Amino acid sequence: MSRLLCPPEEAEQRTVAAYLDARGDLLWFHPPNESLRSPRQGRRLQLAGMKRGVQDFLIFTGTQDGLVGTAIELKRRRGGMVTPEQKQWRLALAAQGWCAEVCRGADEAIALIERHYGKPGRR
Repeated sequence: MSRLLCPPEEAEQRTVAAYLDARGDLLWFHPPNESLRSPRQGRRLQLAGMKRGVQDFLIFTGTQDGLVGTAIELKRRRGGMVTPEQKQWRLALAAQGWCAEVCRGADEAIALIERHYGKPGRR
């Protein structure tokens, strides 16, 4: 399969981020956990509170169906494994009343967002 048909995860993240920004009605954040760091920098960030496995998108706005917020672990359309830490975060957030899902690609993530928040401008 060509890269064009299966974009890298970073491209999918940019698409979801642009969609969320364009909506303008949701309070959201992307923790930059994926970037490579030196061991020293990584340790400094851990001491400051950075956690492994935090989902790629955290939407703090409550959903139309009464959930606290939405946490999306975004993977490529094909490939990409969920780490044990990512699974733990997903389960812990779900136990706290969040919608916490793994989405394969930006289209799946956007569909999930619209399922819980409606289409843009209809909230």
